[in-house]
Amino acid sequence: MLLQRAPSVAAVPVAGRRTSEGRASQKQVLAKLWRELERPGNDVCADCGAPDPEWASVNLGVLLCKACVGMHRALGVHVSVVRSITLDQWDDALLANIQAVGNLKANEFYERDLPSSAKLKPGASTEERAAFIRRKYVDKAFTSSKSRTSSDERVASPVVAREPAMPLRLVDYFLTVERGSRTSDASGMHFLESTYDARLGDRYPADDHADFPLQAESVCPFAFPDGLRLSLQQSPPSRVAFSLTSAQGVRQFVVGIMFWELLSPMEIVGELRPGDEFPEQATSVYTPRCLLLISHWPFLVTFERWLSVLYRISLSSAPLPLERFIGNFVSEVPVPPPGKIAVQFSVADVTIRLTRPPPNALPLADVRLSTLFQCLDLNNVVALFTAALTEQKVLLCSTQSAALVDVAESITALIFPFYWQGVYVPVLPRRLAEFIHSPVPFIAGVSSALLSGPHAIDIPSDVLIFNLDSNEVLMPAADTLPPLPDKSLRKLLDGLRPVIAGLSAPRDIGAVYPFNEHLQPIEKFGETGLLVDESGTSAKTAGNSMSKPSLLRFIRSPKRDLSAPSAPEGSDGLKVDADIVREQFLRFMVKLFCRYRQFIVADGDCRFDRATALRDCPDGHRALLAAVTETQMFERFIRDRCPVSDGARVPDDVRYFDEVIVAKLNRSNFHKHRSTPFLDDTSSAVTTTFVAPLPNHVGIPDDAVYEYVQFPRLKASAFGAPRHVDALIKSTEQRRAVVSTLARRVNNDLMKGRVAPQFQSWERIRRGALAIQTRYRGYRLRARFTALRRCAVFIGQRWRFVRRRRAAFLAQSALHVYLCRAHRALLAHVRSAHVLTGALQTYKSVVRARLVQASVVTLQAAVASLAEIAKRHRALRLIVRVQSRLRMQIQRRRYLVMHARVVSIQAIWRGIRVRRHQLFVIREGIASCRLQLSDLWRQLGSDLQYRSQFWTTLDGPPSYLSWMMHIEEAHRLQAEASALSPAAKALNAERLRVERAQIYVALKKRTSSADRERLFAAAGLTGGHRKKRLSELVWSKAGDEALSASVVLTAIPGGDLMTRRKRERVRSALHATTMSSLKAVVRLQTRVAVLRAEARAAASHNERLSIRNQILLRQARLLAANAAPRTPSLPVSSLADILPSRTGFKPQFIK
Repeated sequence: MLLQRAPSVAAVPVAGRRTSEGRASQKQVLAKLWRELERPGNDVCADCGAPDPEWASVNLGVLLCKACVGMHRALGVHVSVVRSITLDQWDDALLANIQAVGNLKANEFYERDLPSSAKLKPGASTEERAAFIRRKYVDKAFTSSKSRTSSDERVASPVVAREPAMPLRLVDYFLTVERGSRTSDASGMHFLESTYDARLGDRYPADDHADFPLQAESVCPFAFPDGLRLSLQQSPPSRVAFSLTSAQGVRQFVVGIMFWELLSPMEIVGELRPGDEFPEQATSVYTPRCLLLISHWPFLVTFERWLSVLYRISLSSAPLPLERFIGNFVSEVPVPPPGKIAVQFSVADVTIRLTRPPPNALPLADVRLSTLFQCLDLNNVVALFTAALTEQKVLLCSTQSAALVDVAESITALIFPFYWQGVYVPVLPRRLAEFIHSPVPFIAGVSSALLSGPHAIDIPSDVLIFNLDSNEVLMPAADTLPPLPDKSLRKLLDGLRPVIAGLSAPRDIGAVYPFNEHLQPIEKFGETGLLVDESGTSAKTAGNSMSKPSLLRFIRSPKRDLSAPSAPEGSDGLKVDADIVREQFLRFMVKLFCRYRQFIVADGDCRFDRATALRDCPDGHRALLAAVTETQMFERFIRDRCPVSDGARVPDDVRYFDEVIVAKLNRSNFHKHRSTPFLDDTSSAVTTTFVAPLPNHVGIPDDAVYEYVQFPRLKASAFGAPRHVDALIKSTEQRRAVVSTLARRVNNDLMKGRVAPQFQSWERIRRGALAIQTRYRGYRLRARFTALRRCAVFIGQRWRFVRRRRAAFLAQSALHVYLCRAHRALLAHVRSAHVLTGALQTYKSVVRARLVQASVVTLQAAVASLAEIAKRHRALRLIVRVQSRLRMQIQRRRYLVMHARVVSIQAIWRGIRVRRHQLFVIREGIASCRLQLSDLWRQLGSDLQYRSQFWTTLDGPPSYLSWMMHIEEAHRLQAEASALSPAAKALNAERLRVERAQIYVALKKRTSSADRERLFAAAGLTGGHRKKRLSELVWSKAGDEALSASVVLTAIPGGDLMTRRKRERVRSALHATTMSSLKAVVRLQTRVAVLRAEARAAASHNERLSIRNQILLRQARLLAANAAPRTPSLPVSSLADILPSRTGFKPQFIK
């Protein structure tokens, strides 16, 4: 399913991302920049000659390394303005000076008179570098003619480096990668949750090759891209594969098997740390380990098959140590040449054959192409093909790393005649995830866990994501990919659909032994050589070939047809025919670029006339061609096809593609027929098989048996001395660099682990700068706020001190005044004390009299209150009873409604059950009636036409009508059977014979051959006299009624007697149903009238109850109002003291 990053069907650009026009313009600028980096002289620093410059001086037009760019900054922007190639944004104005000058032209001017001995070296000190650059650009000391030397002392122009040669060995290294120490971020974690570093275990050979030294620090992290963890369960072995790119831009393929080994108790104890507890339910702990093969040759499936057999040997008993099998394969199996010779070798009980396609065929692609179509549907495969063809940034994600490698290798094989020029990392480790921010096109694969969850990585806006697990594609916008030509796309899809029609869904793509084949021990090892059958007869090497001095054994075989090459052994040819798939894509590419030679302009500087090509191409091709012609792949494509000097050899892939185009044009009547000698050449067909020697037995006892508990540590002494085997490739093959210069720099930094500081995107740098600015502004605001707060605190403290001091003065003055006034008041109080003493005696006597009077009044009020309380209790009980009556009516109504719903649901369910039972009874009744009818028809010899019409007309969904018609027919036949005479029975038999004869004649003359074959197939008749046998078979035995009815009605079409009978029966049933419905309607109307009368009576009764309830409520309110106490005015405190203690009265409220 093709998804877009937008909620609607038509994708729209996501907010904050560049539009498609902006992406296109930036892509064009980057393409021009990459072309400048590929120019001679621009691949080194203009000052010191260091390789892979990463900076440029815009105004001087030269490319610089990291060491020299600092010196240029020190000169000032009036002398040199520098920009980064990978981190800064470029436009046409900045690139114009680089295109116009370059390192060669600049040095021809600035270093015209510079002696070669005075040239700055890459390892020069900072002082020497600064002095040289100032003299070169500021003083221009080397531009004068005074110090000019001879021409042989001048600096020679850089020469384009020769492309690296392919090694003559099949395998470079055999490695084992195992668990190392814990990572730094796993400190404090349980050992089962910790992540471990991968380290190199064993290797063969022990010494590095001079042309390809082993970089273990680059290989080990890719073997375990998600990190290495211990497990309590032993998982089955799985595939491991990835690709590395050397500093020269040549790929190395790494194929391996990962399996799980049991840790010993001492190893487990060594991993435990203070605080770690071993799980109670666990019995064992397993650690992963990898077996790897590194090679420059892409025999991926073959290498995997050899490793799977090697792992099986470690689980079985072998007559040789494992080291001998490894040394034999790595050192003694040669590389087959293109075509002509195949290499065949044996390991244990398996024979493996290596072949390379001839020069006039598609390049070698030993990869599981079926995985591509298992993970993606055709639309998404085409989208991935278009993304690779237009050099997009492609990110593959899956939970299985094997699927990432299969899909990446498949899509790079399908874009022939192009070769991917961007960065190619099919399996990207977690710690190098920042690589996706690189500014160059890439094809990378990551685990699906990195795209979601708490540790999800930040994905740039211009990356296309292909999810291989869910068959989804995520694009930045709908116009990210150009549309493919409709006609060519339709032909491509039509050609691919039959190939992948029977392809099953992916199970476990990474499984090495899907059916646990490794658990079966190896019973027999090869001893006397290999069996080869090339020409139909078996040839066997005599004796023990390993003791012979000559190791070259050739077996001739007849030439084979190049038009039908066989799939490599062990590939997925049984699932998807890889040759057909690649041929379909090759046809698409031929259709797209069949006229490219017409637009190559060879005017000294070979170039492609893009404007003319886009103008003359069909409208449907223009969008795709416009995008493809801007890529580095197309630049390399045109450069390989530029006119070469006399005697120079044209690459085989160029000749092959050109002659395929000629072969296509030859099929048209509008083009002149031209010969294709290279394509028709069959001299490179595989006619000879080289049988590689078996592992060396020298120094091994005849009765020796080697058994291993698990895959062992390799011993250097057990490998033995490698035997010399002549190379089958007579001339050194040149391997073209598969990536551009800028992509090669990015890949080199990736292999060195320098990803994070270099591939920071501009967006991330901008966000970091904003964060720093925000923190700085916040610090300034906090400092200002702190100073203001300190001033405010000081002012407040000073103001409080002044207020307190003033308050103290006022308090002292007020106290002095108060003391004077208190002294005068005391004297007045002493004089009036005598007067108050006499008045107090009089007041006491008055109070005693009032207390007596108050006690009498309180006693009277208490008696009256008791009477009122009794009245209020009676009124309260009456009100509670009325409320209970009302609540009971409400609950009863709710109950009646709920009861009616439950009854309705029960009725529906009973109706469903009754209908199901009735349908079952009808089916059984019809079946029994049909059996009875079949017997009665045979007894009575009824008319075959009538039987067939009856059987076919009523052979529909079961119903009461069909059942009744079957019963009526049975009763009729029973009545006829009881009255059947022998004479009538003979007449019926004669009539049946005549009808069968008529059926035979109709089958012979009037029935079409298609109908006859259909009837014969249904009856299962073969051989001769089928029409006669079929006519005699009609209505002759039970169980063939449907077939017999079909034969009769096909041979002799009859009338519609049974249809008329069925209509009459339906008409009578409808009449009876209508009359019963009318009676039911009358009864229903009567019932409705009765219910309406009852409803009116109930409404009248409810209205009377409502009036009565209102009267009761009004009386209750009056009683409550009359129950209020009527007492004289008394002090409140006296009544509160009496009521709680003497009467126990508590107020109650009506709810």
